[in-house]
Amino acid sequence: RQRHVVAGTRLRVGQTRAPAAAFRGPQVVPGGVRFSLDATHAREVRVTGTFTDWSFDGIPLTRSEDGVWSAIIPLGGGQHEYRFVIDGVWVKDPNKDASVMNEYGQENSVVAVPVDLVAHG
Repeated sequence: RQRHVVAGTRLRVGQTRAPAAAFRGPQVVPGGVRFSLDATHAREVRVTGTFTDWSFDGIPLTRSEDGVWSAIIPLGGGQHEYRFVIDGVWVKDPNKDASVMNEYGQENSVVAVPVDLVAHG
């Protein structure tokens, strides 16, 4: 049996589950980009990045009943660097491999928004 683990989700012994689409990094959706994070333990989750001038306050995500935090943020076309702030701690998106090193020697996650989707979306 193959076991799949979704970040922040606990599986019982022998239980299997494929990663949900929400846990494959940001997704371009009508109205912007959906940022999602499974963080059942968190009291507060925000996303910040080049689109907020790296404000510590960032943009708050809303928690669903199952502990998944998300928000749809309108972003222009191009490449955007970002990080989550979970209960005051800055973290790279655990569900997104694309990243760049920042000036502090840490990784910023990266989301690319196609210009044609923004222009026609």
